[in-house]
Amino acid sequence: MDEPVSPRTSTTRSIPQCCCGSTDCAHLSRNSELLRSLERDVQTAAQLGQALLQRHEAYIADSEAERRRMAAKIETLEHEKADLEARNARTVQENRALLDQLEALNNAASETDSHCHELTAALMETQEDLERQLAELEKEQMELQNKLTTTTSEEKSAVKRWRKAEQTIAALTEQMERIEKEAKEERERHVEVVSRMERRRAVERELETAAGRLKGAAAAKAGQHDKTGTNVVSHFVKDILQDNANLQLGIVELREMLMNSNDEVERLREQLLLHQPLSEASEEPSGPSLQKELGMEMDAAQEPQKAQELRQLHIHNHYHAAPATSKGGSEKGTSPAQIIEEEEKCRYPKPLRTSFCTAHAAFFHLKSPTYDSLFRSHYSFANRSYHS
Repeated sequence: MDEPVSPRTSTTRSIPQCCCGSTDCAHLSRNSELLRSLERDVQTAAQLGQALLQRHEAYIADSEAERRRMAAKIETLEHEKADLEARNARTVQENRALLDQLEALNNAASETDSHCHELTAALMETQEDLERQLAELEKEQMELQNKLTTTTSEEKSAVKRWRKAEQTIAALTEQMERIEKEAKEERERHVEVVSRMERRRAVERELETAAGRLKGAAAAKAGQHDKTGTNVVSHFVKDILQDNANLQLGIVELREMLMNSNDEVERLREQLLLHQPLSEASEEPSGPSLQKELGMEMDAAQEPQKAQELRQLHIHNHYHAAPATSKGGSEKGTSPAQIIEEEEKCRYPKPLRTSFCTAHAAFFHLKSPTYDSLFRSHYSFANRSYHS
């Protein structure tokens, strides 16, 4: 479309002239004004036409798009309709199948109801039987519960007694082991004492022999003894007798200790037998008891002890007798030790005299250092007398 021309532009370009030739003609002015208004109306109509044309084109485009959209929607709805018809057909078939199943289930339900009635009747009968059996079981349970309570209390008391007996047995066993150990040591010491007594017996046998020789020598050479020699011999014999008395006291103490330990071992053995089970308590001990062993050892030790007491009494009576003195006799410088030594030289050789003195020293050395020092003093005195 051509662009409209403004009235002012056209007026200025070509100003119409009136037929009268005047520029101020009224008809010309009115015609020009009408022309200008007409041009304005034409321009407005052209603008309105353009706007209406554009709106029409937009309406056409919108109608076309709406038509296409509606056609697509119609096609979609047709497809959905076909799908729904197919689904409806399937649903109808499924409904028919479900109806058949429902009829079958109704028949089964009726049969089940009849069977349930039968089972209910049987259940009622079974319930009555079970209630009766339950009452019996509850009664038995009460009895068993009472028995269980009694058994539990007895078991607890038995366990307590058993634990207490175990503790007592352990304590008694430990105490018995300790006492047996002490008894073993006492037996070893007893054996040692017995051996000492045997050695002492041998020494005293030698002393008896020496006493006999001394008696003969004293009778033969009574005139040669002076007061000094007699005192030396009497002191020597008193020391030996004192040693014997000390040994007797030690033996008595050992005997008392052995008897006390023996009584304690027997008492513990009796307590252990009381706390042992009946099967173990009924069995008799296979070996001899400690009382019998100690009794045998004590009997064996008492025999040489009694003989030793008799010998000790004999020596005591012999050496405490007053020595006889003779007016006429030997030289004045002779001592009792020299008389004993000369007698020993006449009757025994030197090795026998040395072994006799060594045995006597060993016996007293086993008892105490005091006896050892005492014998050393007497032995040194005898050696000095022998060498003089």
